[in-house]
Parts: sequence; structure tokens; C-alpha cells
Amino acid sequence: MFSDGLVFFIMMIGVIEEEIVDRAYMQTRLRGFIDNEHFVVVIASFLFLLSHYPVLWVTGQAMLPLPRVILLILLGLVCGIQFNKTHNVLVPIITHYIYNMANFY
Repeated sequence: MFSDGLVFFIMMIGVIEEEIVDRAYMQTRLRGFIDNEHFVVVIASFLFLLSHYPVLWVTGQAMLPLPRVILLILLGLVCGIQFNKTHNVLVPIITHYIYNMANFY
């Protein structure tokens, strides 16, 4: 239905937006309120998971399947840890993009 180039572009824009909001903004802001970096990553991971629910509501689905919930939390944890270690949002952007492409294809 869509060309590979369009899929690449749409996924890249979505990943960049999510990681800038979830890591560069939200996780950084949480770090200003909470001293424990591990707790910040856990909270940011659950907020990352919750950010995927509005898409489901628009499509008429009520819940994410449990395996997808677990994968999204794990992806949030991995990306959060990467951002904490590198202080560079590009690293979680690449990880998130690879995850999305592996699930899409």
C-alpha cells in the first residue's frame, strides 16, 4: 500500500518525535525532580508505554496485548538507560527505529 521510502520516512519522524519528547524532555525533567536515576528510567518507561495508548483509542482498540506491553516497557528501559549513559538522544533514536523496523517487516 505504501512505498518503502514513505514507510521509512513516517517511522523515522515518529521515532524522532517520541524520543525527543520521552528522553530529551520528559526524562531530563524527571531527573530534576527525582534523585534516583534508576527510578526516573522506570517512570519514563511507563510513560513511554502510556504514550502509545492514544493511537489505540483512535483505531478503536481498548488495550495493548500483554507481549506488546512488555516489549514497549523493555524498549523504554533500554532507551532510557542508553540516554542516561550517553546523554545523546541519537542513540535511543537508532535503537527505537531498529525495534520499529523489526516489528514492521
